[in-house]
Amino acid sequence: FTCQLMALAALAIRAGVDRGVITPERELELTRTLTEAPRLANEAIRLEETIERLARDMATKSHALFLGRGFSYPLALEGALKLKEISYIHAEGYAAGELKHGPIALIDETMPVVVVAPHDRSFEKTISNTFGVLGLLAIFISANVFIVGRGVKAGLEKAASILMPLFFIMLVGVVLFAITTGDFGKTASFLFKPDWDKVSFTTFLEAIGQAFFSIGVGVGLMITYGAYLSPETNITRSSVIIAGSDTLVAMIAGFAIFPIVFAAGLDPAGGPGLFFVTMPVAFGGIPMGNLIAVVFFSLSLFAAFTSSISLMEVSVSWLEERHGVTRLGASVGIGIGLFMIGSAYVFSLNYLDWIDFLTGSIMLPLGGLMIAIFSGWVLSRNVMVSELGDGEVMNIWRFTMRWVVPPFIGFILVFGFLDKIQDAYHVQLPGVLTGLLGPNSTGG
Repeated sequence: FTCQLMALAALAIRAGVDRGVITPERELELTRTLTEAPRLANEAIRLEETIERLARDMATKSHALFLGRGFSYPLALEGALKLKEISYIHAEGYAAGELKHGPIALIDETMPVVVVAPHDRSFEKTISNTFGVLGLLAIFISANVFIVGRGVKAGLEKAASILMPLFFIMLVGVVLFAITTGDFGKTASFLFKPDWDKVSFTTFLEAIGQAFFSIGVGVGLMITYGAYLSPETNITRSSVIIAGSDTLVAMIAGFAIFPIVFAAGLDPAGGPGLFFVTMPVAFGGIPMGNLIAVVFFSLSLFAAFTSSISLMEVSVSWLEERHGVTRLGASVGIGIGLFMIGSAYVFSLNYLDWIDFLTGSIMLPLGGLMIAIFSGWVLSRNVMVSELGDGEVMNIWRFTMRWVVPPFIGFILVFGFLDKIQDAYHVQLPGVLTGLLGPNSTGG
């Protein structure tokens, strides 16, 4: 079947060239893509353990359903045919878009469903439920508006006091399950064994962006919440506790996710798709996966919710204090804007990658750079001493904020940005920069 597809593809390419609808450059690109088939077949063979586990599970079933959209629909038909021919298990193939028009009535908890969903132009439509996701987004934003609109004490503080302990309890539970059932050894090696060949300017840029987001510096969150602190609060000690706790929770979260990913034989470097696509697949291949998936994604929902209400507070408090907008009115207005921005993701997974790059790799480091410049050069020493105290620590901190942090962040921001657009968006940089950063991942 694969050989027939390859032959037909080669014939179509040749016909396209003869008709003038395929350029020689495009012909070369398509031909090189076809030559990747043996390598991809070998990668599939390496998944033998995963395939064997799935086959043993499939052998106990009486019926199976194969789904595909667009060019994947014939592949779904072929998959159903092969299962019938080899194992004598009843199997049917359907177009993914037709599932809700009758075939869904055939599915129960015992019927396996195989979805053929390669990362092509049909992938997003295959895995999405547009209006359902829009409705859930509206509910999530509305919950944020309700909490933030109630104020700091009645809304934010009360929500955090309930959600954060529950978040940590669920996180520990998922970690214990992942360690006992997943691949702990590969996870430890992946998280703590450095691979210096893969370290680049992009690595530092993404690390800075992640750090600034995680502790709320690059988006002004800490400034906003710092305004609510009592004068007796030791800011230096609190900062150390926050940074340490954040790092500890991040490592714990790594042991909640990656043992399951490695145990399922999946790619751990999937970006945003790791969470939304890879993890559901991983849970489907482990014992008690459905139950753990509910706990895991509930945990993730709590984490996202506590972060989102904190982030919304930054804009709401600014509108309330500087422009006289009521807290509820500001919350509703910002909520509408967030819904419009967030709804674009429902229609394009590429949009999520772009927003992740824009915010995580550009806006957060840039925000951190501006805060460092402001605290080091704009605020007077007397203001900083009144908040942090005087002495040798203050001298070191002030010197670092002036002469070390801004140049370092600025350097990483510029070269990390160039490295990112070269690698992710295949932008050809001048020769000097290419020599410094190295060629992009496609070898260009």
